[in-house]
Amino acid sequence: MDPGTDLVLLFGGLVLLLFFVLILFALKKALKLAFRLIINSVLGLAAIFLLSFVGINIPITLPTIIIVALFGLAGLGTILILMFFGIKI
Repeated sequence: MDPGTDLVLLFGGLVLLLFFVLILFALKKALKLAFRLIINSVLGLAAIFLLSFVGINIPITLPTIIIVALFGLAGLGTILILMFFGIKI
């Protein structure tokens, strides 16, 4: 092989390595975000059932479950505020 071909292969390998590192970095960020969202959703859904033991009855309907599953504890807080003002979901 001539020196020009070696240089092209080296440059291609470095670009491929950089691309691989960027993909891993993006996957790590995405998995971390997904894990945090799942934990928040599970905590929100568990809080609905814990609040029923305290005496705060939140109606378990499809919109309520969807809101709490998507937004977690923040969604549950919003539902509680809406219930306080008499707005039904």
